[in-house]
Amino acid sequence: MDRYARIAWLAHAYTGLGLVCGGLTLAAGARADVRGAFFWMFLAIIIDATDGALARRLQVNERLPHFDGTLLDNLVDYLNYALCPAYLLFALGLLPMGALAVGAVPLVASAYAFSHRDAKTPDGFFTGFPSYWNLVIFYGWCLSLSAGWLAAWLVLFGVLTFVPIRYPAPFKARPLRHLTDPLCVVWVLSLVGLYLQLPTPSGWLVWVSLLYPAYYGAATLWIAWTGQSSG
Repeated sequence: MDRYARIAWLAHAYTGLGLVCGGLTLAAGARADVRGAFFWMFLAIIIDATDGALARRLQVNERLPHFDGTLLDNLVDYLNYALCPAYLLFALGLLPMGALAVGAVPLVASAYAFSHRDAKTPDGFFTGFPSYWNLVIFYGWCLSLSAGWLAAWLVLFGVLTFVPIRYPAPFKARPLRHLTDPLCVVWVLSLVGLYLQLPTPSGWLVWVSLLYPAYYGAATLWIAWTGQSSG
């Protein structure tokens, strides 16, 4: 194995750190450690947001053609975006144990999403509701949603997974990027603020942070309505 191939393995190792984060999220959830669970969950998001750029920089597809980094990434994403959130629903007491069927919605919906060939498009869109279940769970905690309301949101987003609307990926999709990208940065900062306030974040900051998801949903519908997501 040449030096460049060994270096390329670093990108896959970095992606694999997401598995460690997922395991630590589950361990924290088993201890009902809210801050710990969300810390490892958010660290997994950071790794997922940056490992693609590293892989492209190190040219892993050319230097390690026998290894499927996309499959590894999907396995890591399923753990962190579906399995861990589904587990935390019950470990953190957001849903009663009698609601196992509702708790399985992220698992089933994400299994479909990750198996869909067009789940991620080359022009920077997700087809169907992206598996942002970790964020759904986080907001469920921050808003102190009742089990009934949280279950309703889980079912709604589960249904939207199967609806072929194209959702723009921040920093990738071109339509409205001049608005989406800077607002996403501000939103991430608001999430950091909410995390630092756990386990009881400020209500006003929660609602302010929800302005970006509201914008994102409106932007998704506007892009679909105007046909800009078809190019």
